[in-house]
Amino acid sequence: MPRANTSPEQTGEELPGVASYRTRRSASEIYDIEECRLLHKTSTLGHLSEHKSQDDVKAISVLQIAYYPTLLTTRQILLEQDGYVVTSALGNDEGMALALSTHFDIIVVGFSAGNRSRTKMVRWLKLNLPATPIVVLLAYPSESFPDADCATLSENPRQWLAAVRQTCAKEPI
Repeated sequence: MPRANTSPEQTGEELPGVASYRTRRSASEIYDIEECRLLHKTSTLGHLSEHKSQDDVKAISVLQIAYYPTLLTTRQILLEQDGYVVTSALGNDEGMALALSTHFDIIVVGFSAGNRSRTKMVRWLKLNLPATPIVVLLAYPSESFPDADCATLSENPRQWLAAVRQTCAKEPI
């Protein structure tokens, strides 16, 4: 029986609808997230504070759709440290409900669910919110999300944060 404060990845349990390959990937990502946290400690607005004061910057709102609670939390922390206002959804159903109820400047779709589930989510988002840019975090380099505005590997927070930044600015990646 697992202890109360252990996560499914520590006990080997699976969450419903979440692919089993994510536990090995999440440990690597969490290591990179810790490294990235150290880089961002000196600035509360990350890249935005370099050129503008906090009063001059309209915060960019992000809907982050994650499929694993630990990754939801760590990505939210990283995005907030980079100056974004973040709303997080756990799974597609919660993501759809939030996407329809609130305006977001950009949507980030995590990598922990199966490709088919994420493809359906991205297509649904583009159909219902065609003007909202979508960044998809890839579990593997071979994945393809043609409906997304940007797809980037998830294992390097610096890389996917840069992809979010560039997609918000509508700059080519």
